[in-house]
Amino acid sequence: MENNKKNTSKSTNNPMRWIVGYLLIILIGVAAYIYVDYRINPLQYYTSYGSGEDNFLSSEYARAIKLNYLYDHHEDYDAVIFGGSKAGSVDTTLLTEYSGQRYYNLHANCGNFADYLRYTEFIVNSCPNIKEIMICLSSFETIKYDRSNDGTVLGVPAIVSGSETKRAAEFVKFLVSDMATLRRSLHMAKSLENYGLKEGELLKDGVRMRTRLLVKELVDPVPYADRILASTESDLKSFFNLGCETSQAKNRQSNIEAMRQIKTLCDQNGVTLKLVFGASFVNERSRFECPSYYNYMTELVNIVGEAWDFSDYNSVNMNPYNFANKTHYSLATGDEMIRTMYGEGTVDDFGVYLTPDKMPDYTAKRQADFNHYKEVFETTGTLPYGTMEDTGYLPFESAHYYQGEILETAQIAADELKAQKEALELETEDPDEEA
Repeated sequence: MENNKKNTSKSTNNPMRWIVGYLLIILIGVAAYIYVDYRINPLQYYTSYGSGEDNFLSSEYARAIKLNYLYDHHEDYDAVIFGGSKAGSVDTTLLTEYSGQRYYNLHANCGNFADYLRYTEFIVNSCPNIKEIMICLSSFETIKYDRSNDGTVLGVPAIVSGSETKRAAEFVKFLVSDMATLRRSLHMAKSLENYGLKEGELLKDGVRMRTRLLVKELVDPVPYADRILASTESDLKSFFNLGCETSQAKNRQSNIEAMRQIKTLCDQNGVTLKLVFGASFVNERSRFECPSYYNYMTELVNIVGEAWDFSDYNSVNMNPYNFANKTHYSLATGDEMIRTMYGEGTVDDFGVYLTPDKMPDYTAKRQADFNHYKEVFETTGTLPYGTMEDTGYLPFESAHYYQGEILETAQIAADELKAQKEALELETEDPDEEA
């Protein structure tokens, strides 16, 4: 009996056994945390690594998600689109129908020329099958040349470096994300469930779907157009004061130099470079438009040799119904840009084909239009905005990307919402009103 007590005492007091047990508990805890981390998919980073998801939110780490996916599947594509969040409304499936080339939309929030240069280097070095780069500018690139230090989701993905070691380290880093990131990712994941429709972007094409807004537009587009116009007076006062004349000079020059390098890289590697100035609602222009901006456009066109411009004063840009919000054009507007570039546009004044010799006349007209609308605003306090009855109106639901199952499902959801709204109005109606 005494021997048994001694053995029990020895095993209980064995420090090595306690250390091993403690380490096992830690390892199990870490393994469980890593598993949960991978399943929650912080910032949706693992979407491109086969996490079981085929869509992700544009507000998450889209740069890494898309570049990792493109690196692993670049043989499936012939061309890519660079741009900020606005370029998400350029439908790759429609571009493919017109051009015969397989496009991937590599847009990401807060697009900037430092990224466009990095991505060009990545494309020519790591994706040899891709022979065309289309840069769809939002004009906001003049606000800041490089945003890579402005937060995790705006950082430079490890894949851009070309180092598999850095890519592996980045993979591991996200496996031990902090709790705040995990909580945020859980919250964002719930927002993907929307009327049974996918929200955000599909991994296979990178186009920004905006299905939540599609349903709301089908219910009633008027409130959203009204919201876009809500700050008209302050927007236009700021716009017509030309506040960006000198404040963005350094950024514009850095962008121009980056474009020169991009053009050189493309020419050296047999890659076609295309330049597009995307649609721009008139109320958002206070942050970039000024005479120096016209010189900046001229420099970019001179470097590339040609461009399509959809950012001037035209009936599409004067119509709030063509925009998802004040700073983003709709997929239907993106479609009209594509159709216009291929000679099948339906809005006569939308889209100008630019070459270096056309820039003097173009910039003179744009300045004259600016002066005209400034006078109109100073006289009337507003501008002649378009409506749903105008020829420049492009219905949100007409977008090529929505046709078929997406639109059918969205229409069912919209009809249900309308019925609920009507039932609520009937319940709250005054019974004595009709009498």
